Amino acid sequence: MTDVLDLDIARKTLAAQPFSVLLGARLTAFGGGEATLELDIREELLQHYGFLHGGVLGYAADNTLTFAAGSILGPRLITAGYSIDYVRPAAGEVLRAHAHVVRAGRTLAVCRCDLSTTDAAGTEKLCAVAQGTIAVADHAKGWSERRPARPADQRSREMSVRRVVPDLRATDLPQSTEFYEALGLREVMDLGWIATLASPGNPTAQLSLMTADRTAPVAPDLSIEVEDVDAAYEAMRTRGADIVHPLTDEAWGVRRFFVRDPDGRVVNVLSHRR
Repeated sequence: MTDVLDLDIARKTLAAQPFSVLLGARLTAFGGGEATLELDIREELLQHYGFLHGGVLGYAADNTLTFAAGSILGPRLITAGYSIDYVRPAAGEVLRAHAHVVRAGRTLAVCRCDLSTTDAAGTEKLCAVAQGTIAVADHAKGWSERRPARPADQRSREMSVRRVVPDLRATDLPQSTEFYEALGLREVMDLGWIATLASPGNPTAQLSLMTADRTAPVAPDLSIEVEDVDAAYEAMRTRGADIVHPLTDEAWGVRRFFVRDPDGRVVNVLSHRR
């Protein structure tokens, strides 16, 4: 395939994806760091409440983010990762996903995608927002081939980090929350002793405000959410790190432990229990 993409070639690429054909997706705009993908909302794509299934929204976000990046970086791309926030149940006749490149380098592009539904009257409603990082596949392959091989036991201990959140002390939680909301953040969790705020436009940009930790002897300085907290715990024990709070299943739905880093900071390492 040529490295110079236009709408016609992009549509042929979409048509070569069996899953996209199954969903009936169509590319309506492509170029200049932007892409728009649409599909008709039909009964087979709904969940049990009658709304468009979240998996379809995830597909549309992923594909549209990649096409937007492809209009700048070329066709040989892979999705390095993306997150999606559902802001409203998706109902209507057409799903439209519009993505644009926020920032692009030589081998990576960060993109944002807004997903909306349109009803029979033409009224458009935002239902989800996604952000993703798209990588040049050839570069990723070549980079991995150049890396020295690591021992198998070391590779097995690699951690998959989902997010990192600073934990700030707050003597007056409502007052502190109001302050940070004035800076554009919005409260997404409040347990009475801890509140988490996030950027509406970039949901992975977060901070937590804490009066005191509910079960641990100290309050953490930051939280790191990992895919496998048990593996992280064993890795820290193997290093001989100072475990401040043991691996614990907490009542609010997380499994976590606290560990002190070499500079004395207390790190809350957690996973959400499934």
